[in-house]
Amino acid sequence: WLGRIDGHAAWANSAALRHVPPLPDTDPHGGRIMRDKRGSPTGIFTDTAMRLIAAYCPRPAHAESAKALQLALTSLVHHGLTAIHDPGIGLEEIPLLQEAIDQGRFPIRSYAMVLANGNELGEHVATPSTTKLHSYNGRLTVRAVE
Repeated sequence: WLGRIDGHAAWANSAALRHVPPLPDTDPHGGRIMRDKRGSPTGIFTDTAMRLIAAYCPRPAHAESAKALQLALTSLVHHGLTAIHDPGIGLEEIPLLQEAIDQGRFPIRSYAMVLANGNELGEHVATPSTTKLHSYNGRLTVRAVE
C-alpha cells in the first residue's frame, strides 16, 4: 500500500487486494476505484475509496515512525531547510512530532495541516472547535485542515 504524497490517491498491489474483503462494484461516495476494461480493480484508489484498503493495512510501530521522522528531519537540515509547510499529516502524527520537539530532536519549524481526506476526520473532527496548536515550543503549528 503506497500513498501519493498529496494524500488523494494510493496504490495497492495484488497481494494487498487479496487480503481485503471483496470490493464493491460501484465507487464509494467521494472516491474512485480505478478499474480495467473488464471492470476489475487496478489497485489505484482515490480519496474516500482509499478507506477500503487502508483499514486493513498495519500501522507502523512507534519506533519505526520515530526513526522515519528523524531520517526525514536529517535530510531537510542537510538540504538547508529551516521551515516547512506540511499539508497532510494525520492526527496520530501530532504526538510523534511533539515528542521529537520535547526531546530536542526537531530542528525545524513546521506549519502542518491535518489531512481529512480518505478518513472520517472531515465528517467528525474537522470543525471550528477542533483543537489547534499555536506554535508548540516555537516549532510546530497545526491550524488548518487539508
